[in-house]
Amino acid sequence: MAKYTNRRSKKAGLPPGTLIHIGKRKTERVKITIIDYDEAHFQEKEVKTIEE
Repeated sequence: MAKYTNRRSKKAGLPPGTLIHIGKRKTERVKITIIDYDEAHFQEKEVKTIEE
């Protein structure tokens, strides 16, 4: 006789409101853009790290 396994959702048994990622994991790099502007100038710069 075949054995049946109960597959339960990863969400079952957790407290209400718990956040769980259910989509595909993305491995893309984060893009950080600094926008500096005033009345006369506009400058947009893309940086690689937060320290820049």
